[in-house]
Amino acid sequence: MPFEVVSCYSTIKPIALTKRGGRIVYISRENTNPSSFHEREQAFLSLSPLGLIWNFPWDHQSLTHNHTDKFIFDNFMPKYKTDTVICSDGELGIYLKSAMLAAGIHDVLLVSLDDFEESAALAITVYRQPYDLYAETIYGSLIGQNLDSENWAAAMHRVKGCLIIRD
Repeated sequence: MPFEVVSCYSTIKPIALTKRGGRIVYISRENTNPSSFHEREQAFLSLSPLGLIWNFPWDHQSLTHNHTDKFIFDNFMPKYKTDTVICSDGELGIYLKSAMLAAGIHDVLLVSLDDFEESAALAITVYRQPYDLYAETIYGSLIGQNLDSENWAAAMHRVKGCLIIRD
């Protein structure tokens, strides 16, 4: 059950423009197959047609944070400087925010699409997904399927989250 990604970016974009400016970059994991990552990228591009998507090297064999210093150096130098970074997920957001702070980068708004305890500690603005609502919706669907299995049809249920501004 995906969250409503267009609503997510529609909520994030005005905050990003107000707080930092128009150079918004979406950062996703490289080498990932989940359709939700592709859907998130497409939703970002639909609202920011001139926006950039950067792919973070994602290697499950080695520790991800080994790549952050090089990624920060390669992408956040003044030539490519962005105002806002939207991360595809909370884990990536935590790694990048930690590396940005270690590199002395304090003038880039970082927004993540998941919320973790570390997100609050690092003052990461997040689009919090409503996991309790996911569970309720899934449970309701399963009950409906159980009560009327012959007429039940699978459906896509989109759920809206909420923006938590911490920056």
